[in-house]
Amino acid sequence: MNDIKKVKRRIAELREKHHLDSNDESIINSLIGARIRFVRLLRGKTQTKVANAIGVTFQQIQKYEKGSNGISTPKLMKTSKYLKFSFKWMFSVFKHKEVEDESKVNK
Repeated sequence: MNDIKKVKRRIAELREKHHLDSNDESIINSLIGARIRFVRLLRGKTQTKVANAIGVTFQQIQKYEKGSNGISTPKLMKTSKYLKFSFKWMFSVFKHKEVEDESKVNK
């Protein structure tokens, strides 16, 4: 559970950076990646399991989660189905006052 707290803090930090520079693609990739990590940890899945489910390597999942690579829409859709989260939830991270709430992942 400690990892989830770390991810929540990371998302909060990235959210602040995003609102300072909303055009910075690396911050957007990092926010989406951190959200993927958050829900992956909530679901108790390994990077390898997610990678196998969406057809990439676990190293690619690491890159998505770190934000060093952006995830494509088709891969995000597969990830969404596998980890059972909604697109609405994924992109709600760009709202300034949204907090990481496990109960909202499926909505």
